[in-house]
Amino acid sequence: MRLEQIFPLIASLAILVWLAPSVFRMSPATREMTSKIALGLIALGILAALAAFVVG
Repeated sequence: MRLEQIFPLIASLAILVWLAPSVFRMSPATREMTSKIALGLIALGILAALAAFVVG
């Protein structure tokens, strides 16, 4: 896997986590946690993309 592919991979994972409450039944606390996890994954993806830009 090339370094440029990390951001799309993390972004697609964040979308799956964000959409999970609409597919599976979850408690309100779990729904809130999944949205926070998705936001954290997006931030991680942006940081990884910036790091890849600086390194490459």
